[in-house]
Amino acid sequence: MPPDPNPASLPEVLFEDKGVRLTRENRRGFAFYHAQGKATPELANRLRRLVSMRGRGPVALETADLTGVTAVLVGQIRALAREVEGRGDTFVLVRPGDRVRDLLALSGGEGEIKILASPEQLSDDLGALDARLRKLREVSRALAAEVSGNPLWRLRDSSGAWLCPLCASTCEAVRMPDTGTLATEVLDAAATHLLDACPPYRQGVRRPRPAADLHARLAQVDAGHRRVSKARTDSLESEVSTLRARAAESDRVQEGLARAQDRQARLLPTAPPTLHGIEFGLLFQPSARVSGDFYDFVRMDSTRLGIVVGDVSGHGIEGAILMGMAKKVIALRLRESAGPAEALARANADIQPDLDGVTFVSAMAAVLDVRTRQLTVARAGHNPALLVNPRRNPSWSEIAPQGLVLGMAEPERFKGLVVEESVPLEPGDLLLFYTDGVVECEDASGRELGLAGILPILEAHHAERPGQILARIRERLASYMGGPDRQKDDIAAIAMSVTA
Repeated sequence: MPPDPNPASLPEVLFEDKGVRLTRENRRGFAFYHAQGKATPELANRLRRLVSMRGRGPVALETADLTGVTAVLVGQIRALAREVEGRGDTFVLVRPGDRVRDLLALSGGEGEIKILASPEQLSDDLGALDARLRKLREVSRALAAEVSGNPLWRLRDSSGAWLCPLCASTCEAVRMPDTGTLATEVLDAAATHLLDACPPYRQGVRRPRPAADLHARLAQVDAGHRRVSKARTDSLESEVSTLRARAAESDRVQEGLARAQDRQARLLPTAPPTLHGIEFGLLFQPSARVSGDFYDFVRMDSTRLGIVVGDVSGHGIEGAILMGMAKKVIALRLRESAGPAEALARANADIQPDLDGVTFVSAMAAVLDVRTRQLTVARAGHNPALLVNPRRNPSWSEIAPQGLVLGMAEPERFKGLVVEESVPLEPGDLLLFYTDGVVECEDASGRELGLAGILPILEAHHAERPGQILARIRERLASYMGGPDRQKDDIAAIAMSVTA
């Protein structure tokens, strides 16, 4: 790529509110925005205003370091892209991440936004950029066909890095899975290597090297990995004696953790309430002995039931202690508040002074009026609730009112940021309230399951009992992660079916 006539400027911080950060710099003539941290509706609204205020010019947005991405946020990104393209400028998504790609695919917007694998692929020559993107899509499609029909295109070393069958070099940026359809991001990374760094491909070679040569090259690469591994092993052995000395102390700690686990289990409802025409199911699976995730059912009065799901940042003992406090405070505030938004605002006023500015609590509080079948939802930076019913149009949606995580803002500011959304429930409705461990669980390559991995279960089995649906989700998570021992985050969910 030619030298940049408009070199990158230092990033300018446009918006920073503890858990989320938005910066802008100039890159090859693009206004390059980089979003990091926990996604919130406030971030998307701020980004759109900033882009509009800046005026004409190409725009690039990088979202790979953004967590908690929702369908609503992706819809706002699509709207921003249409706005920029509508005024005759170029909009590009850079390293969007699996979650954004999945939601773009689900919403039918994957083909309408230009996507680049890295910021280095930006070009101030917009015609050349469009040609580059067309070529990248063309090579990715051809590569998908080659991978499905020729195993030489799927070779990888012992670390999982792809071995290019044309130049026989390993590509750390391309993490090749053993089987299955390749993710778009993997294909794009491999296509980028072919276009930019593979001399045989650039010279017109399309036939892989002989299989014997490629396997010999893999043996050579893996031998190098083993030499490095041996050096690391020697270093680790020197630490073993120290670790053994700590083992006895660890045993005592584990005994304490077992007692803490038992006490924490008593804080959570062991069975959901029984209501006419409403049925609940529970899923709770900590990643360690104690959990930072929690759920609760709160009897507010004779006709209203509070439903709570929450997640404390961090794990272990600290997260468990804060979990117990947050659960109790939210339950108390629900019983004395008119609605969930007021309850969360009052809970934030209770919790915020005791936090350190780094730790926070996300929570979703819903109030179900069992007489009118009205569900009112408020969120404190938590995952949206999912509503699935094939008789509705659309057949699934997210209940995602605006709200900031507990502990991140002073009480008066927080009160103005949390709002409610009410939904009249209908027979056949299935609702899922869940923590981020459900959709952010990772496979062996680090790819998140995402909402796209859960929705098909809800849509195909929505008529089953909630407990059965959650059992299917548990099985899907275990299969995707490769076993419960690979679980990195706590998992909690409540499923609710409206039967009458």
